[in-house]
Amino acid sequence: MTWNPNVPALANTIGADVPDIEENLACLGPYPKLIVPAGSMLPRVTNGAEATQEEYTTNDVMVEYLLFDGTTKEYATFNLTMPLNWDAGTIKAKFKWDAATGASAADGVRWGIQGVSLTDDDAIDAAAGTAQEVTDAVIAVGDMHETSATGACTIAGSPAAGHMVHFVVYRDPTHADDDMAEDAKLIEVVIQYKINTAIETSW
Repeated sequence: MTWNPNVPALANTIGADVPDIEENLACLGPYPKLIVPAGSMLPRVTNGAEATQEEYTTNDVMVEYLLFDGTTKEYATFNLTMPLNWDAGTIKAKFKWDAATGASAADGVRWGIQGVSLTDDDAIDAAAGTAQEVTDAVIAVGDMHETSATGACTIAGSPAAGHMVHFVVYRDPTHADDDMAEDAKLIEVVIQYKINTAIETSW
């Protein structure tokens, strides 16, 4: 399958041929990604990670990140209104991070994510669904680290395209696979979801 250049950009598809639009959506792949930088996350008041920033010394690269403790389980949250092409199924996540000074190569860090869908008239103070976790190992302090994908994470509530999802991310230093005593610097979370190819109708 190839991209059809005769179909206008998705922002300008009024009156375009629907089968052609669906053809181009298929070319984009069934699993788009949502990028959430640490600067867009909010640490919890209770056991929250520490929001900070750093200038890496040689090339003055600026990075915002959240510091997650090596002893206490800490959390951060963010809200995403899910795209209208979400199939309302499970999501997966990858974590991009760095290790604080003092960490040793091969030390493990355990990251987790969970979420709950919220829409009109839902109680905001709702419990998130079952978390999915992934362990990653230190390569070297100052290197970008990217985890493998978590398992499929089921969103609690009544998930649907266009609904807001409240996500919770955390580090679990009490897990047997997490043996890094130093802080872990969360830089970004990448969320993968599956699309529903049905075309959104007008409100």
